[in-house]
Amino acid sequence: MSIKPEAIKKEFEHLFEKLETERDEVIVKTHLASMEAKEELIEAERKWQTLKAKAAHIAAGSKEVTEAFIEQTKSEVKELQESYIRLGPYLSEKASFVQDELGVLYGKLKTERDGIIVKLHLASMEAKEEFVEAEKKWDLLKTKISDIADDTQETSEELIAKTTMITEELKESYARIIQRLSK
Repeated sequence: MSIKPEAIKKEFEHLFEKLETERDEVIVKTHLASMEAKEELIEAERKWQTLKAKAAHIAAGSKEVTEAFIEQTKSEVKELQESYIRLGPYLSEKASFVQDELGVLYGKLKTERDGIIVKLHLASMEAKEEFVEAEKKWDLLKTKISDIADDTQETSEELIAKTTMITEELKESYARIIQRLSK
């Protein structure tokens, strides 16, 4: 099983395309939840501004401040507190939702990554096996070269042809090994 750099590149491109699609879905879902929360927050902010103005009026000791005015203000404070309480679940749901979605994305990414690591490891093992075979050819080449001086039965042309063939096989083996290791 030989892994080519193009294959690894395509796997990562495919992985990140899937992740980008899932990320976009998370963003849309989060945005929709945020829109509901935003409406509640706008209403709460309107109540806050009204209460701030009333509190300043009360603090200034205005003659217009009556018992009824104070009771109405207290009632509006309770409404604002309830608005904040209603916003709480949006925030915790959103955080929980985002955590869940990111957990799913992380799990998918980890699975893809682990698969790529296994493939790279297998490619590395193939490179080692090829190197062992290349070493055998190397030893044969060394033997042939050392036999040149001693060999009287073969012509020098035959010997050169054999050593050239072994040398070419070694070059090809080394090129394949380097290619596998560079993946």
